[in-house]
Amino acid sequence: MAFFYPWRDEAYAVKLGVAFYHVFATAPVALQIAIQLGRSVRNLVKKRRRGKLDQAMYSHLMGKEIARAIFVGLCTTGIIVMLPRLMHDLKLRIWSSCVLLVLAYMCSSLLYTLLASMGIRVMLRLVGPNRALGPIQSS
Repeated sequence: MAFFYPWRDEAYAVKLGVAFYHVFATAPVALQIAIQLGRSVRNLVKKRRRGKLDQAMYSHLMGKEIARAIFVGLCTTGIIVMLPRLMHDLKLRIWSSCVLLVLAYMCSSLLYTLLASMGIRVMLRLVGPNRALGPIQSS
């Protein structure tokens, strides 16, 4: 009977529910991260064309924004993808899962910012500020 009428099958309903969850929960977050990356790239390209950024600074900022999008995107969408399983295994309530969803993006962005600034500080200590920032240009 389920072969001719798959919408009557209980497993089909569960799969459809999971698909709707990912369409309405995971996809908007991933899309928002992609849009934010596009806006950042467009802003950097505009500044580069106006001559406000030299090639080294442009490459550094572009790499930083791409790394941010990858790190924050993987962390945030990873949490959202795992959330139904976490709710089942840890017996989370709706309220705690909503708080986890809201904090996922902010915490992963904050973690990336802390890791990036720590990496820059380590690089400055190892290499020195003059070599790390490139040649000093005199005007």
